[in-house]
Amino acid sequence: ISTSGKAVNVLNALKKAKERGATVVYLTGKDGGMISRLCEPAGIIDIPVKVPHHKTERIQESHIMIGHMICELVENELFG
Repeated sequence: ISTSGKAVNVLNALKKAKERGATVVYLTGKDGGMISRLCEPAGIIDIPVKVPHHKTERIQESHIMIGHMICELVENELFG
């Protein structure tokens, strides 16, 4: 997760996750920033989730909701 798409630590984590064969889901805001520009064309990000808003708080609120939705989907898949 990187609201601005500028977090170098997130960029490094995405690259390392891809090297290890993980499916990479990237939550961001606006246009995804530098991370999207670097990683999407290179195939590092498998599923980009961009909240198209300019206010940080709205983006982060949406990321919380998306995280809960992903947890619910995983729980339903695992436990019915």
